[in-house]
Amino acid sequence: MLKMIFQFIVGPLAKEHGLDDSETDKPLLDVEDFLEVLRCHWLRDTNSFPHERQRVQVATLLLLAAVTGSRPGALLGITYGDIDLFVLRDKKTGEIALTLQLRLKKTKSRQKRKRPKTYTFFVDNNPFFCVISHIVALAGDDEAFLVPSLTPRVVFTLGVRPGLNCQPIQWHEEIKDKPVFRVSCSPEREKDKEPHEPLPYGRYQEWVKRLGEETGFVQVLTTYCLRRAAGNAINDDPNSNEAVRNLVLDHASSMIFQRNYLSRMIRYDTQAAYRGTASRGDLIGASHRMSRMIDPRRPYSPSPQQLQHLRQDARI
Repeated sequence: MLKMIFQFIVGPLAKEHGLDDSETDKPLLDVEDFLEVLRCHWLRDTNSFPHERQRVQVATLLLLAAVTGSRPGALLGITYGDIDLFVLRDKKTGEIALTLQLRLKKTKSRQKRKRPKTYTFFVDNNPFFCVISHIVALAGDDEAFLVPSLTPRVVFTLGVRPGLNCQPIQWHEEIKDKPVFRVSCSPEREKDKEPHEPLPYGRYQEWVKRLGEETGFVQVLTTYCLRRAAGNAINDDPNSNEAVRNLVLDHASSMIFQRNYLSRMIRYDTQAAYRGTASRGDLIGASHRMSRMIDPRRPYSPSPQQLQHLRQDARI
């Protein structure tokens, strides 16, 4: 029966109504495009949030989506109990590194059995891309550290005690089940709503879409732009392999990636390959970016004439 319905839709119905069954565009938000989004988010965004902590939450969620390739549902459910923060000493080199390990439990694979996966992050010299800086800032706002004297500034100065290879930075026991990304952020608001209510996907997606418009993208910005970009970056990395890519994306087989995530934009200079000339890979990449269509001269608000027309429109 389902096969007959499908054949009717793609056959007589599509022909009668001129339906197009071509695949929709699935843009990738690579690191250059992502930098444009973050610049807009922190420096130029004119939109307001119910509470400014949520601006930090959105930036953190976007960054985690980029570096983990995870679905929004896996990230929105993160609690402090899923995060291990510690100072690590490398036994071979003696290097001291502030380290964060994130366990994602609410992955799609858990529908069959619980199979959490863990990502490891270190301090990034660019604050825009530093996962640890974002998480520590939110933890400081929540007063999540077990030691009261610990502030975000102090966390980045910690070392490892002699004789140890790892110095854990512990959370309050009562905060471990608290979502990091929440609907309510201020104490005043949390009196009226359940303080442990995680940020819903619909609201987060609305903010992401709005940010894409504010950035100047012609294409619609969604969280899956980052997920697809992460998958394609791992796929292109000579140091990675199919098993790692499938684990990151929670894919049971490589066929899922090839059908739904592999970019249909050929990110390879086929002209240079055929001609035997130098590849212009950088130009190929630039030609595929979402940011290539950003126009700094675009209007940000209605003109006086448009406003006057709106005031005179009886329907408004």
